[in-house]
Amino acid sequence: MDEQYVIGVDPGDTTGWVILKRNGGECVRLGQTRADDMPGVITKAFKEYSISEIVYEEFVLYANRAQAQQGSRFFASQVVGMLKFAAYQNGNIPTVSQPAQVLKTAELISGVKQPGDHSKSHHVDAFNHAYYWLVKHHLAQSVLEKEAAEARKLDQSPESEQMHSVD
Repeated sequence: MDEQYVIGVDPGDTTGWVILKRNGGECVRLGQTRADDMPGVITKAFKEYSISEIVYEEFVLYANRAQAQQGSRFFASQVVGMLKFAAYQNGNIPTVSQPAQVLKTAELISGVKQPGDHSKSHHVDAFNHAYYWLVKHHLAQSVLEKEAAEARKLDQSPESEQMHSVD
């Protein structure tokens, strides 16, 4: 069976994207690009990888932000449309939208924090959305699960037994 991959996307005028291995969550590619350049990114991803899901941050226009969006080209919704069309063209693969509010929890789960300058780090949100989805579906381990597994390995090592033995 071919390795499967998940695309994570933080849509917007500057769109962050990531490709993770579906089993384990290893990052194989990431970047950010202008929304208008996303068709090429998506096409290349489907050409080079066996994509099983697309996970993206949903776009919702809230009343309290509507005034600020006046005159907007709504790049995020354009990118979401691109993702859904690409999913349809490539075998109707599942698309999963997640609210922006999951990002704080996702950062804790992945251990990858948003750096200070968000304009250069949309790929971090894309990563956290995709990784959160993988952990939620038991396809990857949270940072806490990884640390616990490592601690169990250390407890079971021969060196650990020597340290605990009493003569």
